[in-house]
Amino acid sequence: MEHHAMTRWGALGYACVYTVLGVPAAFVWSLYFTGLALSPVLVGLPLVMLMVPLTERLARALRYLAARGLLRHVPSHYAPSPRGLGVVRASLADPARWQDFAGLLIAASIGWLLTALPFVFIAFAITVIAVSAAWTPELPFWNDVFGAPWTSSAVDLAVSLLVAAGLVVLAATSVVPLVTARMNLDRAVLSGDDVEALHRRIDEVTAARDEQVDTSAAQLRRLERDLHDGAQARLASLTMTLGLAQEMVDRDPEVAKRLLAEAKDGTATALREIRGIVRGVVPPVLADRGLGPAVDALAVDLPLPVTTQIEVGGRLPAPVESTLYFTIGEALANVVKHAGASRAWVRLERHGEAIVGEIGDDGRGGARLDAGTGLGGVARRLAVLDGRLTVRSPEGGPTVVSVEVPCASSSPRTTPSSGTG
Repeated sequence: MEHHAMTRWGALGYACVYTVLGVPAAFVWSLYFTGLALSPVLVGLPLVMLMVPLTERLARALRYLAARGLLRHVPSHYAPSPRGLGVVRASLADPARWQDFAGLLIAASIGWLLTALPFVFIAFAITVIAVSAAWTPELPFWNDVFGAPWTSSAVDLAVSLLVAAGLVVLAATSVVPLVTARMNLDRAVLSGDDVEALHRRIDEVTAARDEQVDTSAAQLRRLERDLHDGAQARLASLTMTLGLAQEMVDRDPEVAKRLLAEAKDGTATALREIRGIVRGVVPPVLADRGLGPAVDALAVDLPLPVTTQIEVGGRLPAPVESTLYFTIGEALANVVKHAGASRAWVRLERHGEAIVGEIGDDGRGGARLDAGTGLGGVARRLAVLDGRLTVRSPEGGPTVVSVEVPCASSSPRTTPSSGTG
């Protein structure tokens, strides 16, 4: 951003915010440094665990200000952070955490001076004007302030006013370049390494792809087994029954009729089995009518009331619809199996170019991504689409599974859905 792109009043507002932020930045940085220094003797570990999230929040605020003021993206690439004492080791190994640490140091030192200078100039100007006013006989309190009668001349007053005006002009002309320099400094220090982020993203996508390939292979084996042991065996039996009926038509029509009736029942059973297998791949209602009706149909079959509100503003790309459907299905299955809930809810809506929502219940809580409930696999499946899944599930509930998937509508049709299953 060029200097002229930011107004003086806007820059002054940013300078105020930066100056105020310098105080908590200095406080948090000091405690963080103290915690790191005492970590070898374990005394500082709880302090570091407390300061890491506070440091991240302040760093995100600084990134936001720089990005908004410069109209340029200021990326952050944090490595996944474990819980408990593992956060200390992770913070020491994560370059992004050290960038946050350096960013707070700058915010409390040279960065704070850059944004505080305009206010220093203005304060000096006010001081010069106030002192120069002491020559006026109607202001006797200045004599008490300075400890002796204050005398001046009109020339001294004129010089003082010129100095004050110069300080005000200096403050007005310097605020934009000073604030811009501060933003560029924050951007240089707090921006994540794009190359490192790219490598990390490649690793994540590779792992997600490998898992997806393994999952697809397992699904193909399951389909093959279900077809071989179920529908295929039933169709083979049906063929034999029809062959016997054909032989018995002339010799014993009654037996032939009975065999044909058995074949008819077998055909209906085989069709149901095939439909069940196909439904496990892509439910017909999802392919035909979209995500809203498919989730409604899924909710109706559950043994507890489920409120659904699906307002995604149109048909979504098939991979997004399928992934969201199975994500919701897995989350609701966990509700039925583990939550002990009396009700659940599903909400999805479009926010710009992303679908965001939540699946929640009023159960006992305690759900985790790494608890083997299938949510971890769903999260990795979402990651392939650049989506993310988070779980908030304190002991005692409620549990809320939040999802976010970037996408664009595949057609202008709308499929709003709202109901209770």
